[in-house]
Amino acid sequence: MRNLRTLLSLLLLLLTVSGTAWGQTVTATLQMNAEAMSQPDVWLVGFDRGDSPAPAVFLRWVQVPSVFLPLWELQLAALPGILDPTVVTGESGGYEFITLPAGFSPRRGDEYVAQISFTPDGPRVAVSMENTSRAGERYSVQVPLRQWVELSTPWPADRVREEYPHIQTMRIGLDWTPLGLPLSMQQGFRWRWVEVSRGVRDHVGYQFWHVEAPALAVQWPDEPMPGYVEFTLVQDGREWQSVRTAWSPDEQILPLDLDLLPYGDAELKVRYVVGEDVMAMPDGRLRVLTSRVVARYRFAGSDPVQGVTFEATLRTEAAVGALPLALDVRYRPLGGTWAAVYPEPPVVSVHLGPDEPAVFQYTVAVPPGEGELSVMLRAPDSVEFLDAGDTFHVAPVPPLVLRPVHPHLEPKEGEAAIVLPGEPMPQIGVYSVTGGTLGGELLRNGAAVRVLEAVRIPAGQEVRIELGDTAEQIGIYEARLRFETEDGRLVYHAFHFAVLPSRDEVPGTTRLVFTGEDGKLAYVPDYLGNRLPDFSHAGYMGGGVALPDVPVVIEVEPDEGDDWERIQKAVDYVASLPVGPDGLRGAVLLRGGVYEVSRPIVIDTGGIVVRGEGTGEDGTLLIATGREQYNVFEVGGPAAIRTAENSSGPITDLYVPVGARSFHVAHTDGLSVGDTIIVRRMGNAAWIQEIGMDRIAPRPDDPGSTVQWTPFHLDFERVITAIDGNRITVDAPIFNAIDARWGGGSVIPAEDVRISQVGIENLRAESAYDPDVTCLLQLQPYPCDEEHAVNLVRMDNVKDAWVRDVVARHFFHGVVELGRGSKHVTVQDAASLEPVSVLTGSRRYPFHILGQLNLVQRAYSEGARHAFAVSSRVPGPNVFLYSASDNDFADSEPHHRWSVGGLYDNVRSPIAFQDRQYLGTGHGWAGAYYVAWNTEGSLVAQKPPTAQNWAIGHVGERRPGAFQPREDGWWESYGVHVTPESLYLRQLADRLGVEAARAIGYDVE
Repeated sequence: MRNLRTLLSLLLLLLTVSGTAWGQTVTATLQMNAEAMSQPDVWLVGFDRGDSPAPAVFLRWVQVPSVFLPLWELQLAALPGILDPTVVTGESGGYEFITLPAGFSPRRGDEYVAQISFTPDGPRVAVSMENTSRAGERYSVQVPLRQWVELSTPWPADRVREEYPHIQTMRIGLDWTPLGLPLSMQQGFRWRWVEVSRGVRDHVGYQFWHVEAPALAVQWPDEPMPGYVEFTLVQDGREWQSVRTAWSPDEQILPLDLDLLPYGDAELKVRYVVGEDVMAMPDGRLRVLTSRVVARYRFAGSDPVQGVTFEATLRTEAAVGALPLALDVRYRPLGGTWAAVYPEPPVVSVHLGPDEPAVFQYTVAVPPGEGELSVMLRAPDSVEFLDAGDTFHVAPVPPLVLRPVHPHLEPKEGEAAIVLPGEPMPQIGVYSVTGGTLGGELLRNGAAVRVLEAVRIPAGQEVRIELGDTAEQIGIYEARLRFETEDGRLVYHAFHFAVLPSRDEVPGTTRLVFTGEDGKLAYVPDYLGNRLPDFSHAGYMGGGVALPDVPVVIEVEPDEGDDWERIQKAVDYVASLPVGPDGLRGAVLLRGGVYEVSRPIVIDTGGIVVRGEGTGEDGTLLIATGREQYNVFEVGGPAAIRTAENSSGPITDLYVPVGARSFHVAHTDGLSVGDTIIVRRMGNAAWIQEIGMDRIAPRPDDPGSTVQWTPFHLDFERVITAIDGNRITVDAPIFNAIDARWGGGSVIPAEDVRISQVGIENLRAESAYDPDVTCLLQLQPYPCDEEHAVNLVRMDNVKDAWVRDVVARHFFHGVVELGRGSKHVTVQDAASLEPVSVLTGSRRYPFHILGQLNLVQRAYSEGARHAFAVSSRVPGPNVFLYSASDNDFADSEPHHRWSVGGLYDNVRSPIAFQDRQYLGTGHGWAGAYYVAWNTEGSLVAQKPPTAQNWAIGHVGERRPGAFQPREDGWWESYGVHVTPESLYLRQLADRLGVEAARAIGYDVE
């Protein structure tokens, strides 16, 4: 160290004596240690001036105030009068300074090299700062000084080490080094690709990296600059051509002769040259192409035997002609690694031109396990692909796959499988990926008619199962199949069809139901067994039970002011009474008159009824006076159901169809008749892809709002009614097919903990609102205050409850919302009138269902947006019966995201079962397995992938839907109502007798 100091001192002495007639450069190495990082500013490297003991020009880091972590600025500081005043940023501590846009900050422990170089030519200094611990963190620039300034050598090394211990070494060179671009060039020199004319070579168009442009547009700084800028195109190390530009106040256009370039990528080297100084500038890139191709991919379907099919659409603006495409296809099982499907990528040749997009489909056979498939298109180097690849989900292949073998039967969900008498009986095409032994029996109308002898199914092969020669007897047929895999696993499947006199559509009837041998409706299935399901379990006590007339135990009279407290105390009093054997405690009677209610009346105990004395002028009127959003009646307990997730068992049927009440499970341990269970239907990523809900188009006016779907499940709450070995039967059907390909299903023991036997009845209510708050609809004002009551009643975590004989006026929504925990609730003889809200989303849902097994009947709505609506992922069933709406601003509908099992029976309203795509935040397929039966008004009924919707006996407009093209649902007897008049009531009478229909207000023969 002593020798270093001696050498530096001698060198400094020599420089001081000799003056600064030549350039000099100082280089310092340093480490940003903890002590340095704790200082408000850190000296890095610099010069002094002979007449001043302080540093004259130097580079420094400076901490600047910040709300969060400290921020650092790189500054070039100088005594007043040294820096050119046109570039000075500010003044601090007796120094003027320039803030330098380094783009990085100091880090504790990192090592740096700081340089400053001076030349009297100008005069000017150049500085650079580089983090040698991290690649890419470097900044350099040249800065002008005043003409008369002369700088001396830096401080003596001893003083530097004493003052700045973070400095490790210092080196002085007796030459000028440019280090970086002049500040004015950094700030003012710009270049870009521009289009002068489209280049043509062999009649093939050019496209370039930035824009379609065979020229450079150059703009110099405003003040004159010496030297020139040179642009050089380099490809594979070879310089193909160069162009130069000197300073000009105007933009310059520099043409490039692209005929000299071969197709492919090239670098554009940019250098600023002043005399012998050569300074690098940021480089550019250029690609010369025959074409740029935009690729778009679409999942086109999957087949458990054939594999996954994707569709690619290729578009270009330039002529390409025949284009060979190599398909790089890879597969990754869940939790596994990617591997090539094909040792040699297959080649597909397409013909592509500016007015001729290429569309092709390709099916990839993949392993049977669930996973992902990656597809990448590769083309010659002269073609650039945009979105060259995509990834698709692969569904697991079940051990057994069935298909009908018959000239008139399609392997399609939702298509009635009808065979005519005299036609050959269908065969079952059975394919197994695992191999195993298949046996079973054929049933007609539920009775066995033929034993299916055991047959071995070789792995990877299809075997045809004979069911007989000729179809003769009318009826519903089911082939129940039992399959034992080679490894001993036992699974179940079934094949379905009907033998009927005709397949023809006849107005006034439907091919989906007919009167069977027992006088009840028989249901025609598709080949997998999906059929019109039985909706009759919806409603109070499971349907067909009259609402009780509960004795009054306390009365309330209207009074001046807010009546909320007196009504709530009356409810609480009834809650304190013992519950009777029928689950009831008693009724609160609100005597005729006007009651002001400023907040929710809470009923959280079962057995309570709140009753008014009618909906007429002399009846009971509740005025919701609160100036906030609330529900007048909040009905429900703390929870709906408790599940024992750890005790769940898988369903071993490979497919449980819609309408089924029986299925097999792996075991029935711990299950008994009368138990409440959850029948869970899974929906995996492959199913989301199959229905197209992982690629919902972005909303045009708000692209970021669209949310793609992710896997989810539907939980059907059911009660076990029978157990036969490993086959269990439940009280109500399943309303979404449970398919092993889409994740299968399971049974979960549960406990129903809802409150029950609660009713709101025989009253009307109005929501007080501010009439001065208005909006415009078609230039006409309408009231749109939203700081007032939302619903007359909201029910959740409640079963066997009701709302009847009520009128709601001026509410934000309307009469009732049945939350996700609502079950077996009946809403009847109710009306929603003159709702008050802004006419936009999430408003005016007067009869809104989120639960399951609920019934709305004889309801009326006016001015609603979605009069009779079902929310997202609702498991069903839910029924709207003999109801109507007027002056609608939108549809009655399943509103979004795959609710299932809804029946609109004799409803007059605009109705829609459709793909809502990006509406809302990505509503997509709003409902599946929905039925419109003898409806009136307008109707949309589309068929979702993997499911069906039915439109039977509709009279009114048949609308195509908001998004096209989409496949139509099952339409029959359009324009003519069918028999029976009501599907729900006929199903109820079939199950419980005509007395059940009479109990809820109908005469059914």
